[in-house]
Parts: sequence; C-alpha cells; structure tokens
Amino acid sequence: MKNSADDSKRYIVYIRAILSLSIVLLAFYNHEVIAEDPLVSIVFIVLIALSNFLFISIPASNYTGVRLHYLIFMMDISFIVISSHIYSQLDIQFVLAVFLTIFMAALSQSVKLSILIALVVNAVYLYIRYISGGEGYNLFSEKTLLNIPFIFIVALHSSYLAEKANVELKEKEELEKEKNYLNGEILMKTTELGLVKEFARDLCGSFNEAVVIFDVSGNLRLINEKAYKILGMKNAGAFNTPFSGLEIPATVKEVIMKLTFGSEVSNDLRVEVNEGGEAKVLVVNCTFIKNRTQQKIGILLTAKEAVE
Repeated sequence: MKNSADDSKRYIVYIRAILSLSIVLLAFYNHEVIAEDPLVSIVFIVLIALSNFLFISIPASNYTGVRLHYLIFMMDISFIVISSHIYSQLDIQFVLAVFLTIFMAALSQSVKLSILIALVVNAVYLYIRYISGGEGYNLFSEKTLLNIPFIFIVALHSSYLAEKANVELKEKEELEKEKNYLNGEILMKTTELGLVKEFARDLCGSFNEAVVIFDVSGNLRLINEKAYKILGMKNAGAFNTPFSGLEIPATVKEVIMKLTFGSEVSNDLRVEVNEGGEAKVLVVNCTFIKNRTQQKIGILLTAKEAVE
C-alpha cells in the first residue's frame, strides 16, 4: 500500500511539474501580455508554484484514494483554462477539446491510452479550428499550437484518475466478496460449534452419573441434569461461575481445589456429603482434560452415589 501511495504521489507531482512548466513557457512566449498587466501574471504563477509546494509536502499516505487526486485534477483544469484565457485567447473549441479528452479518458480507464487519446483529440481540435477559421486561416498559428500541450496534460491526468478509481472499485468489490465469504465461513463454523455443543450436552445427559466440566481456572462450562440431583446443585444459570460460588458440597469443592491448586487427581474417591440433613457417600472422579499435546484445557468432575 505504501509503494502504491508513493507511486501515485510521484505521478501527480510529475504531471503538475509538466503543467507548471507549460504555463510558464506559455507566459514567457506571450511576454507582451505580462507587460500589459504584470500583477495578474505574477499572482497566477505564484499560486501555481505554491500549489506545487503544497502537494509535494502532503504525506504520500494521503494519495492512496482518489479524493485528493480529484481535487488536484479540478484545480489543474482551472489553471489550464485560466492560463489559456490569459495567454492564448481561450476559444470554445479548446474547452470542448478538454471535455472530450476527459470523456474519452473516463471511458478508457487506462494511462497507456492517454497519449493516443491526446493525439486523437488534438487532431479533432486542429480540424475544428481549421474548418471554423475560414479560407486562408493559418492552422499552425501560435494561439492554436500553444493549447496542444494542455490536451496531453489533461489526458494524462484524467486517464490516471479514471484508472485509479477503477482499480479502487475493483479492490472494494474483491473485499466485499472476501467479506461475504468470511461471513459465510463464520456462520458455518458457528452452526457447527452449536451442533457440537448440543451433542456434548446430549452426551453428558446420557450418563447415569453427575458430569461437571470446568475450564482450567475452575469456571463452570458444562453440566448435566444428574448433577443437580446427585450434588444437590440449585444454580441452574450458573454457567461461567467459579466452582467456589456453586452450591455443591464442601467435600466435593475440596476435591476440585486439590486438583486445581495441587494437581491431585482423584479416582473413585469416596466422600461423605450431607444433603438436607441426610448423609450419603459419593464416588467422585476429578481429573484434568488435556488436548493432544497434553496441555491442560479443562477439569472433569464426575460423581455418583456409592452402592453399599
């Protein structure tokens, strides 16, 4: 992206340098106009010079889009029309040629065709000047020839702007396609994840013993219906609650704490609990859930009533 912005800035600076040079040469060629009213010419040329320094000083990152280039393009069209009016007696044929150049450049959307467009428009412009000038008209008068370089500048400017806008539009379309694709992938993965969670709940619900799953920090992630009966739990909406905040017997919490803080695994551990004044014995298993790389990803607690 940075290289693209640098290239855009460099291209525009080169075009404006050619434009400025053409206007200065046109002004010096018509020095008698400057002599008649030097203040207008001086102010005009100073404004062109200041605009060059301004756009050179702007960071390249601002040239990534087409907005700044569009502003520069409109300003340069104004400079071309004003300079043509001051130094070469602006004619309606030249204005039509400028707009024809912009129109053809917008259709081509290619900088490579800008020179060809300029040649075609200049040929049309010279032809119109010739047939409208009447018999004996000098086609190669300085007032006509001095407008020709401006057609080339307009062709370069507008072709590059059109090509850049077209590229930006295609990039937006590609981004929109990628966005739609990613949204579809996210929706599919979300659906798959929902199905996996539903399967996990159904699987846990099929056991005849209490099944409780915590993350490695001890927060509740999954529980089956048997756990509410066997462990006496009443926290139906206790998802993501730490085990210390669950309504489970203190002896069961102790088993979980030994695993969490001391990595002490419990296998078929018999613990006594007192639920509603009625004492009973539970067979508890508490161990870590590990992934393929043996990394701890959760805690599994199972419990069932002991059979005498």
